[in-house]
Amino acid sequence: MLGNFLINAGILLLSIYFYFKFTNPTPLYRRRDRWLPMLYGLAIGFVGIIMLNFSIVIEGVRFDFRGMLLAIAFKYMGRKAALIGLLIMTIGRFQFGINSISFTNLMIALYIGASSSLMLYYLPKRFNDFTQLVVLLCNNLMTTTFALFLFMTNITHIVNILALHWLSNFVFLLFSYLIVKDFKDMMTHINYDCLTSLNNRHRFQKDLYLINEMTRNVSLALIDIDHFKSYNDHYGHDFGDRVLQKFSERLIAEENRHVSVYRVGGEEFALVITGLTAKKSEQFVRDFHSRFQLTTLELPNGQTIQLTISIGLAHRQKEEQALDTYRRTDEALYYSKENGRNRITVAANDTMNPQSKTEPVKQVAFSHDQPLS
Repeated sequence: MLGNFLINAGILLLSIYFYFKFTNPTPLYRRRDRWLPMLYGLAIGFVGIIMLNFSIVIEGVRFDFRGMLLAIAFKYMGRKAALIGLLIMTIGRFQFGINSISFTNLMIALYIGASSSLMLYYLPKRFNDFTQLVVLLCNNLMTTTFALFLFMTNITHIVNILALHWLSNFVFLLFSYLIVKDFKDMMTHINYDCLTSLNNRHRFQKDLYLINEMTRNVSLALIDIDHFKSYNDHYGHDFGDRVLQKFSERLIAEENRHVSVYRVGGEEFALVITGLTAKKSEQFVRDFHSRFQLTTLELPNGQTIQLTISIGLAHRQKEEQALDTYRRTDEALYYSKENGRNRITVAANDTMNPQSKTEPVKQVAFSHDQPLS
């Protein structure tokens, strides 16, 4: 009995580890993959059936950590994946016999699927992650309690089993939650900038290698906040941080399924634009630059300044390495900064010809930014 209990716990913890270890957090794959929930669902179902085979069986009723597995699946993997996994587990339950307990399990599965799906609309708006898991688990364990009273008659036996079952589930739920939280905190620290909450340079460098595997259109933009060093020197690092946060807020507002944003240096930021033509990418960058022209910030002395930015843009060519695209983008940004700032420069396609490395966007003629007063 104890062996099966420990096997269930080990299976659950290993599943959590592998899910968060190999789930790719890159923003480049923000677009929904319609096959991903199915793959997750198959994995959930497979793990659930293994748990079933190592259940503790008392008078035909099986005790394991499937309820906790489903609570975690609904919370972190999504409704579709959890429902697919639940369906597979329900079908798998019939391998142990077609009887009243199997059909009761089917009814319980229908209840869990419907109730957990409805809860996901309400719980995230009201409660933190751990409370959501507790509510989902309680809902699942209530079904086990119902099955016990339905098929067992010894009340003392029922109470003892329920006490052990509920206690063990909540202990391991807490342990599992702490593992998930630590894993997510670690990934946040590794992949996100703590000041701006943007993807950081480490994430950007990893995503550059992923770009090499892409077949769809990719454009890179590097953005530099004009005169940022002067702001820091004149008004202090606190004001400089405000400038970075203000700009980051504007960048985050631009994120969508085609656009991912990063902070790659002190005052340097990057955009990775996927799935858009070169013309549409340039239009997006021009529109962003125009919108940012309206951004102002109050100085410590009460005066208001208009922030400006310089941008370099390059479109990845067929079979071009992403690092080469990045170098062309960096050269385009350098051209913008050396030629008056507050402008956009699009890198030429020919990296072998120094005379055509950069060219200004012809459709726009930006005036130079105001000098720092």
